[in-house]
Amino acid sequence: MALRLFDGDSLDDVKKVVCAAKLVGVKLTISVPEGFDCKGISDAVVKTESLADFIKDIKQYERLRTIAANVPNELWQAAADNDRYIASLKPMNEGRLELINYIKEQAIAYEYHRYGSMPIVPKDE
Repeated sequence: MALRLFDGDSLDDVKKVVCAAKLVGVKLTISVPEGFDCKGISDAVVKTESLADFIKDIKQYERLRTIAANVPNELWQAAADNDRYIASLKPMNEGRLELINYIKEQAIAYEYHRYGSMPIVPKDE
């Protein structure tokens, strides 16, 4: 997962994202513009790069996260071109809701025979 920061983003919000990613075991890379102060962030890889450089490497991330109010159109377009989702709301204090941005949903289906459950028969030992 990558967190792309923009000028004016709050360091407190960044810490919330880092904490959430660490809690669910997601490897987080933080992409920051030149001059952004990320002191105190130790549980993520911090890369200083331009937006254009970040967009070039967008394929290596499964999910994208921003906390900016205004995400540039070129980032939305690059995400759409590469089938990437951008979670763009400010981090929430409610973990049940915030952690949805960091995990993949998995659906498990069980098939039952119309005459009841058909148990799996183990092979003879």
